Amino acid sequence: MNAELEDRVRQRTLELRSSEERFRSLAESAPVGTFRTDARGRCSYVNPAWSELTGLSHEEAIDKGWVRMVHPEDQDRVLSSWGQAAGDAQHRALRRAGRVVLDIAKARIDQRHHETTRLFSTRLPVSPRVDVTAVRTAELRCRINKPDFPAADIGH
Repeated sequence: MNAELEDRVRQRTLELRSSEERFRSLAESAPVGTFRTDARGRCSYVNPAWSELTGLSHEEAIDKGWVRMVHPEDQDRVLSSWGQAAGDAQHRALRRAGRVVLDIAKARIDQRHHETTRLFSTRLPVSPRVDVTAVRTAELRCRINKPDFPAADIGH
């Protein structure tokens, strides 16, 4: 009985390691920025694409360091709602040389481990010449009239 149980534990451990290796391989090579936090917003992982997008290294992003990339006027809103909902989120983000962009994030909440994985893609530079309000207003009107209307894919 013990030998059978030990074999099952060994097999599950190998499966878990293999799964973790596949995840890490995908995340490390993905062209989209990915980072993982707990429900309180403490970051434990960022992939190279996220570091490239934000200009923050893995070491700089860990724990609450990632918050530096969120525009100061959006930080309270982002942090207060952090672990509450999965789905799409938007906020302004600071990039190198003070450039401000609109980040679109898709969040997946892992209730079992109390972690949040967010996939980021920067869609639109924000400047005095760019007004995203009109785009978002039009999108909301379309969604009201047609609930399954897809979110706007705003390229830059």
